[in-house]
Amino acid sequence: ARTPILLPFVAANIVLQFSIQPLLHYWQPFFAQLDGSDLPARLGEIFAAYCGASILFSFAFARVSTAAWARSKTTTLTLFLIFAIFYYLFGHATALLPAAVFFVVLQGTLSVARTSLGIRLNEILPSKHRAALLSTVGLISRVGMMSALATVGHFLGTTSTAEGLTSLMRSFGLGTFLALGLLALGTALSNVLRKR
Repeated sequence: ARTPILLPFVAANIVLQFSIQPLLHYWQPFFAQLDGSDLPARLGEIFAAYCGASILFSFAFARVSTAAWARSKTTTLTLFLIFAIFYYLFGHATALLPAAVFFVVLQGTLSVARTSLGIRLNEILPSKHRAALLSTVGLISRVGMMSALATVGHFLGTTSTAEGLTSLMRSFGLGTFLALGLLALGTALSNVLRKR
């Protein structure tokens, strides 16, 4: 009975590991192609802003995390969908300021969404097996990371750097939104069928 319960968490972690690789490795070149003027200072400001947003979002979530609604499946799915929407908007930004705003918000939301997912996963795991199962979920989720790196290589290896980065962010943003949307829909349908 544990395996079906864990499947949504495994799927969500695979999708996350896949989707965040361009954000981890190529956010700086993406901003550079939008505006190369005074780039080191601008990147420093963006980095400070997204670190600050992650801390602020996490602090706010910690204040409400004991409430039932904050620990619900709906809240976790909503946070991930918000992350996916801003990822999509980030990939389609053509100017530095809106791109920076989208990037900061998606990073802050991602931080809270991952915390929310981790809380829910910890709650369903029996304490005596928790460490082993968490390690297993983490190991399986690496499939997403390896697949993403291969996909990134394809994007950047078949087009010019500027075109490849734009296509990469847009495709991953759209793919993340669709994948998480389907995961949310599948989870909702599963709950409905389970109640019948």
